[in-house]
Amino acid sequence: MRRLLTHRLTPILIMFAVLAFEMATDLYLPSLPEMSHYFNVSDAAAQSTLSGYLLGFSLLGLIAGPLSDSIGRRPVILGSMAIFAIGSICCWLAPSMGELIIARVTQGIGAGMTIVVTTAILKDIYDEKYFSRIYSTMGLVITLSPMIAPILGGKIADMWGWKSCFFIIAFIATFIWLSIALSLKESLNAEDRIKLRSTFPAHLLFQTYGKLLKRRETVFFVLISAITYGGLWAWIVEAPFYMINVIGIQSVDYGYYAAIGPVAYILGTLLNRRYVVIYGPEKLLTWGLIPMILGATFALIASIYWPYSLTALYFSFALYSIGLAPVFANAATKAVSVKPSLRGGASALLNTLETAISSLTIFIVSLVSNDTFVPCTIMLLCCTLLCAVMFTSTIKYGKKTEAAPSLNS
Repeated sequence: MRRLLTHRLTPILIMFAVLAFEMATDLYLPSLPEMSHYFNVSDAAAQSTLSGYLLGFSLLGLIAGPLSDSIGRRPVILGSMAIFAIGSICCWLAPSMGELIIARVTQGIGAGMTIVVTTAILKDIYDEKYFSRIYSTMGLVITLSPMIAPILGGKIADMWGWKSCFFIIAFIATFIWLSIALSLKESLNAEDRIKLRSTFPAHLLFQTYGKLLKRRETVFFVLISAITYGGLWAWIVEAPFYMINVIGIQSVDYGYYAAIGPVAYILGTLLNRRYVVIYGPEKLLTWGLIPMILGATFALIASIYWPYSLTALYFSFALYSIGLAPVFANAATKAVSVKPSLRGGASALLNTLETAISSLTIFIVSLVSNDTFVPCTIMLLCCTLLCAVMFTSTIKYGKKTEAAPSLNS
């Protein structure tokens, strides 16, 4: 009974933790233009608060994963969640853009370490089929953040200023840390842990990632998720500036438009939950890639021929977002389908490359930004096509591997 209660409570705690990380990016998005005026810096500098967060997100995740495989999930998640809370407080109190960026990096470090461990915890508890369903369920709730957070953030900033957004995140982060400290149980059995050696952490890192990098399927599914995520962030970071500064949407109203993508994502999540247990992760991932490619293609065409049409742009993004849900859920499922002693490392590899590639795409898009939406949609399409090519290669390699024994017999 106690174990059953733990299994039911754990996803809820994890859901709220991940929701806080989502809010750390979504709540203040409508305030990005205001922040650049407040600190008297360029739009690119304000965008750096996003890329800085994602950079921090990717820094220590590679250590957090193997560390949780060695000493257990609970101590790592408590420490990393504390770092996120401290970084959030520093964001609220930051007196300059430079210090805000540093605080965002710190905040991202805590979030990145935590998300690595939460993914491993879920895989400790659930098998592949139910992991995909739980991941989809969490995605269903998490996508409420891009829908609601920008709307709330715009109104909160309008009433109390943009810094109040970071105060709210800091308060929520502290509350979640206390909840985890009081309720979360250890999910990794002692016999499944990697034994520490005198050369730790170097030996542990080489041992863990050496084994993972030899698994072609794991690497490919990690890259599929990461490249897809990078394309999504090209849209997320560029959309507020283009929609507000070029098309003329009011910052307080931007959140309503930003909710279109998450609503479509929820639809994709519901479809994945229903059909993944019937057709399996690979088939659902294939189906997800089709609307993603169509949506990204239409978005590029719209940005060239109908650059001021909100209907054309957001219809394209909605179509893309429907496919995004099954791709994310099932790429992650396949990426962390390894033995227990490697799950933390696989989760770390997954989340580190997701955030590292997202930081790269944000940097590239901000660098070539030209007051049009074309660079963003080009990046969106290129990432989607590259993801599709890699998935096709993965499937072909898997078929060859399965056929090899019969050929040799």
